Amino acid sequence: MALHYDFTKVENVDELHKSEDERGISHSLVWATMAVGIGDLDERTLEEFYIRLKWLERDGAFMTSKNGPIFFTLEMLRNRLNMHTNAGHETRAAWLKRQSKYMLDKVQRDVTKEMKEEVVNVR
Repeated sequence: MALHYDFTKVENVDELHKSEDERGISHSLVWATMAVGIGDLDERTLEEFYIRLKWLERDGAFMTSKNGPIFFTLEMLRNRLNMHTNAGHETRAAWLKRQSKYMLDKVQRDVTKEMKEEVVNVR
């Protein structure tokens, strides 16, 4: 399914998007909606959206632009309130389950790779 977005209800969006950097932040935030499992950014979802972004940034930026890594701020989100995408909404429990599975799978791949390399180096 294609990711669709709508900024028409964002206050002062035309002014905001005059800057190439701000357009890049908006573009990255659109993609971030899938990662955080929240498709609408509004007053009701702002806190949970920001919590999940900060969770994903705990090991460094997970989004980049042509200018480098993006670390989202509350101001960046507030400037884009009422943004909508078709990313849907995951409950916190469902989102945490998905994040846990992703992390466990990643650790398992890393351990398997390390153990294979150990066998090769022992021989």
